[in-house]
Amino acid sequence: MMALLPACLWLALQPVVVIESEATCPTATDVAERVTALLPVHEKKDAPDLARISDRGDAWIVTLALPDGTPVAERVLDRAFPCADLASAAAVIIATWESDVHPEFRPAPLPAPPPRQAPPVAVAPRPPAPAPSALDVGAALTGSLAPSASGAGPAIGALVVASWLPSSRGVGARLALAADAARELPLGPGRVQWRRIAAALGPTLRLPSATTPWALDLYAEALVAGLLTTGAGFTHDFTDTSFDAGLGGGTRLFWRGRTVEPWVELDAGGWLRQQTAFATPGTPSVDLPRLELSLALGLSLNPGP
Repeated sequence: MMALLPACLWLALQPVVVIESEATCPTATDVAERVTALLPVHEKKDAPDLARISDRGDAWIVTLALPDGTPVAERVLDRAFPCADLASAAAVIIATWESDVHPEFRPAPLPAPPPRQAPPVAVAPRPPAPAPSALDVGAALTGSLAPSASGAGPAIGALVVASWLPSSRGVGARLALAADAARELPLGPGRVQWRRIAAALGPTLRLPSATTPWALDLYAEALVAGLLTTGAGFTHDFTDTSFDAGLGGGTRLFWRGRTVEPWVELDAGGWLRQQTAFATPGTPSVDLPRLELSLALGLSLNPGP
């Protein structure tokens, strides 16, 4: 006699599928246990589906229907295989059908792989910003000596100077204009008064201190000047103007400030041509000094950053 053996597969709180089998090999219980192991655990609130294993004589027929009786699928199994193999085959078939019918029983999709990161890009280091150029313009009061056989020839004067360097240290350029008060030398029965108004241009080397705001400039310069001479105490006093050229150099020590920079400068200049003063040809004459030494005290304005 053929017996109908119902079995219910439980997942969570509600049955998912009811398995009925007309066979004792495999039994409904054997198939249900295997289906339980194959389907993921999930709560099903609707009525269970119906899986049936029917005897066709030479084979077993496995079918699945929805709760309202709508057929889902059918499969034929050869009953020549052992019971355990038939139970496993039926369980796989039923679990596969349940996963197709109910998306909630499908395995969760694998997580998407993380986005590929672009390889690191080597960034070339930014070259250091060039040091700002240094420009200062200043003026000074000078005291100078023009030594000769007749004395030291002191005089006061004025100096205007501008220096430019491509950076805060190194080699740059210097331009200066200087004028002294008139000096006087005895000449026969009278005197000769003379003065030079000079321009200077040349390179300068700046050496800033690493620990203090002080800096030292060393410079050399080419000199051009206009020499003005005037007779005094003669019956007829004459005035003459001539051109002079020379070479010079010196050093300047200054306090580097943000805007105003005080400084002191020591300078020496020598004139290339000997200048001689006389009243008239054949009368006594006097040679004008070719060496001048000066000391300057000044202030400069620094318009840079």
